[in-house]
Amino acid sequence: MRGTGPPSIDVSAKNFSDGWLALCGRCAGCDRLKNSIGMPMIFHARIEGMPRDGPNLMKTLIISAVLLFAPLAAQADCNPKDFAIKDFKPAINNTGTVARMSLRGELVNNCAAASAAQIRIEVKDAGGKVLQSKQGWPAGTANIAPGDTVHFDLGRMFRYQSEIDSYTVSVVDVRTW
Repeated sequence: MRGTGPPSIDVSAKNFSDGWLALCGRCAGCDRLKNSIGMPMIFHARIEGMPRDGPNLMKTLIISAVLLFAPLAAQADCNPKDFAIKDFKPAINNTGTVARMSLRGELVNNCAAASAAQIRIEVKDAGGKVLQSKQGWPAGTANIAPGDTVHFDLGRMFRYQSEIDSYTVSVVDVRTW
């Protein structure tokens, strides 16, 4: 019967050469529930060579932890101080009845690794009170190569207010995508 279908399933079966599984023998009732063709409907199976209690739990836990924390270790290479904002030029463009803001600048990666940076722009009045504050990723979800510059204009995120007097721009977060 080898190769013509599943072998008869028996707790003592050791024929794994066809790739079929044998019952584990651990569950007393697992060979009692059979479908219309005599195959067990619910059973515990064991692959030859695998330990009775499954794969080593500690090994699985360690591998999972490494895969989980590896991206965090990559982020630790760069920090906000490794990025610089150059040539920040705020402007108000009056086109007819609508005033649009333009908040242009350049973000420079001075880190040794390719990373992206999130910047925060705060719009303040004459007394220093923050009127609006927005954050954005000038390079989107792309990393900036070491020494490279990305041009940005985040003015579309803000609405014009006549009391605007000053702006503050800072790098607040760094990530490796």
